[in-house]
This record gives sequence, C-alpha cells and structure tokens, in this order.
Amino acid sequence: MSAERRESPRIDITLDAFLSHGDRGFLRHTARNIGLDGVFLETDLSRLPRHALMELALQLPTEAGRKIHRFRVRRVHATGSGAGLEFDRIDPDSYEVLLELVLSPRRKTT
Repeated sequence: MSAERRESPRIDITLDAFLSHGDRGFLRHTARNIGLDGVFLETDLSRLPRHALMELALQLPTEAGRKIHRFRVRRVHATGSGAGLEFDRIDPDSYEVLLELVLSPRRKTT
C-alpha cells in the first residue's frame, strides 16, 4: 500500500455530490471525505482514464445553510468502494467554504 500524498487534512463527511463527465449529465453520488485538495466519492469511475477531467457539484454546509458549489476535478485513483478526485480549479468563494468546513473545530459533518 502506498503512502498518502495529501497536502491538506481530510475530514469524514457525508455529502450529496453530483458528477458529470463527457457528454453525460450530472449523476448523484455520495461524498465520504473531503479536504482542501480533493474529495472521495462512492462511485465506480474505474473505467475512466486516470486524470480524466469532470465537473463536480457539492452541497456544502455554510452558516446560511447548504449551498451548491461547482468544481472542476480529475480522477486520481479508484478503488472498489469509490474514487478519489482532486480539485483542479476552485473559485475563491468555494475555497473559503472548504477552509471553514475542513479546518473549523465546530464543523458539522453530516
């Protein structure tokens, strides 16, 4: 088993996630952990090439309630239980919400 190469912490979480790749529309999945650099989804993306670019929409909790944030992501690994996606592009508002979610000691994780 290889050592993890994450540059930021991850938290266990259950979030609705909507993923689109190629000419397919958005399909609903479940995010199981998230960090500042990526997310793990329960999904089967093993047939996609490594580093395939996709669009991801996540319902992230904020002080005002849940809000959908969109990210460009790439598949970095796939397992029998899901796929690790790395954020390729994050807008400043979404990054601020991720910072609060991942690093806040009072975060809500479900």
